[in-house]
Amino acid sequence: EYYHIVEIDPSFQIITDTNVDMLMDEAFEKLFNDRYENNDEQFIQTSLNYSFLRTNEDYFKEQLKNIYTFIYNRPSPFKWLHEKVEFFNQNEEELKESLAFKIIKEEAYDGIELSFNLLNEALEKAKFYKANEKLIDLLNEEVNNIKLLKRDFEGNSNKVFSLKMGDIFRARIVGTNKLDPQIKNEITQKRNLAKDTIKNIINNLYAFSIEDMLKINNNLYPQMQTIEKALIDFDYYYKEIKKEKGVLEFNDIEHLCLEILNNENARKEIVNKFDFVFVDEYQDTNLVQEAIITKIIKENNLFTVGDVKQSIYRFRQAE
Repeated sequence: EYYHIVEIDPSFQIITDTNVDMLMDEAFEKLFNDRYENNDEQFIQTSLNYSFLRTNEDYFKEQLKNIYTFIYNRPSPFKWLHEKVEFFNQNEEELKESLAFKIIKEEAYDGIELSFNLLNEALEKAKFYKANEKLIDLLNEEVNNIKLLKRDFEGNSNKVFSLKMGDIFRARIVGTNKLDPQIKNEITQKRNLAKDTIKNIINNLYAFSIEDMLKINNNLYPQMQTIEKALIDFDYYYKEIKKEKGVLEFNDIEHLCLEILNNENARKEIVNKFDFVFVDEYQDTNLVQEAIITKIIKENNLFTVGDVKQSIYRFRQAE
């Protein structure tokens, strides 16, 4: 009924996954031939980099295909992709405010908090069982070191980037010789877990300094731009091939539906056709489907049924 809005032939056919792969391969062939004929050095070098020393570009093609499939389960795939590419072009302040950095910081803070609690528990146990003063002094010192780290972390200090294990912990535990072996073991285990948690933060979450992160991102940015441009061109070739053959795939139907609903006159007509909107298996909807649902509902006329434990379409980015 609304095919004229999206300028498609209403007699189109839906293609199978096998045919999708064949048409994608055809579009990729056009893309790579274009880049090689124009001697696109940045594309050729990026292809080599992401083929990981393989002798042909098939692995790079597969990566591009996976990215394309992934982003097309979003309402605005190339807007989303561009935002992610621009992450590699951030300055220091933008990097610190980025979602990725905030996630790392939250995980690190949780680890610091866990270490603080473990050392406190070890200290209280040592005091309760009247451990040697050397052990109590050691644990007190380490608890205070963690407390200072928490304070620096909450104050957005960059100290965590230069943190060393010796800043928090002494080389070995002392003063446990008078303790019952079981109590000694419990205290040692808590301290070791606290040490392992801080070690993970240093070695994994903050393995690079801010300067290193910015340098890595800046070096990767041209390659990310190359991949973005390649996917935009691939999308054009792929759509042209499908248009010539009069075919669409299921993802196309979703995006065309959303495009029609972005036309306000069409959207109002469609919304007025439904008193209620019922969605079954809601746990398997992705962001495109969610956007479609949002466009066709009125206030308080949506009824959904879902169970996250039964989700089977995570590979389609069902959330």
